Amino acid sequence: MLDLGGFPGIVNGGTTAITGDVYEADEEMVAALDRYEGVPRLYVREMVAVVPFTGPCWGYVLARPHPEANVVASGDWVKHTGRGHDCDAEAQRVVEAAGAGWACGVCGNQLAADA
Repeated sequence: MLDLGGFPGIVNGGTTAITGDVYEADEEMVAALDRYEGVPRLYVREMVAVVPFTGPCWGYVLARPHPEANVVASGDWVKHTGRGHDCDAEAQRVVEAAGAGWACGVCGNQLAADA
């Protein structure tokens, strides 16, 4: 995991496990997430290994190298930044764009397209 300033990025071939969340999303939500994540300019969506989850998982991997970025040695963005968990207005915009509800996998906060 890399620190890109205001947000993290992951790369293939790293040696550190990272902390993250797994969500179930339909095609409409995935399309909205792709737009939000800047696919294919900033990130690409690729299959990633998730332990102990046993099913296939998509992850957003940086589309290009960022040699200037610092490595997040812990692999935990929340601990690295010192900021608590935040399911913020950006997540709400993704939900509204997809027109579907969503529950945060960290805190359980319910976000709805009509909120």
